[in-house]
Amino acid sequence: MGEKTGIILVNKRRGMTSHDVVDEVRRILHQKKVGHMGTLDPQAEGLLVLGVGRATRLFPFLVRGVKIYSGTIRLGAETDTYDRDGKVISRVEEFELSEEQIKGVMEEFVGQIVQVPPPFSAKKTGGRRMYELARKGKKVEPRPVKVEVHYFTLKSYEPPYLHFEIKCSAGTYVRSIAHDLGQKLGVGGYLDYLRRLRSGEFSIEDARTLEELREAAEEGRLDDVIIPLNKVLTEYPVVYLREEGVRRARHGNFIPLKMVGGKEGGRRNDYFRLMDFRSNFIGIGKPGKEGGELGIRPVLIIGE
Repeated sequence: MGEKTGIILVNKRRGMTSHDVVDEVRRILHQKKVGHMGTLDPQAEGLLVLGVGRATRLFPFLVRGVKIYSGTIRLGAETDTYDRDGKVISRVEEFELSEEQIKGVMEEFVGQIVQVPPPFSAKKTGGRRMYELARKGKKVEPRPVKVEVHYFTLKSYEPPYLHFEIKCSAGTYVRSIAHDLGQKLGVGGYLDYLRRLRSGEFSIEDARTLEELREAAEEGRLDDVIIPLNKVLTEYPVVYLREEGVRRARHGNFIPLKMVGGKEGGRRNDYFRLMDFRSNFIGIGKPGKEGGELGIRPVLIIGE
């Protein structure tokens, strides 16, 4: 079948780790070079973005995208993991909260905030995953991190469950937001359900289940489900390189503007997608200057 290169969007089911999904896709494709572009917790479901083949090198760019989730928070109880799979450590049996009260507190989370990751998380401390230490009963004190919440919306409230949608920066722990919201409301809370709807430019609507991927592989239709590299990172403009510009790019050398044949698309100009005139993806570059001459400096080149 040959090594595939591109992006695969998987609709992950609850109970699987992100690495479980990667392993399964490796088996389906019969190739080792597969990696996910941002962890999705085992108890969560929804969109998981995978890089296949040379696309794994795009991780630094693809992992940055904002995320959108829908989910449910259970008020009136706290767990040690901040989600439904943990041990209940406190409970409030009776409480009354109005939708207006809840919305008011939810708005406090919108904008740039500082949050403490859950003790049971994949974040590292002292070179070890925090969940590994927490499971051994060792005290874990995660460092606060800055994240950004673009919106945090109450979709409905059916006591003790509130249903929400949130758009947030990469690295945001929705479990921590559920825990902190419960504390601010004075009754406690934990994340009961979470589904990722969007990651950067990718949507759950375009994702396939593992069963659908396996079926596509068996029927020889993998090219229909693997997104080619020239179709991703669309927020950055495409810069088409002349033959000498392509050669210099592949060697990681500065590309003078005279070797650029055109530019189109994108809404940002801090990075460019470098392609030849056959729309073959070469890599990522950024504006630069060398010897008084303006041009493009390659920052990531995808091998042939």
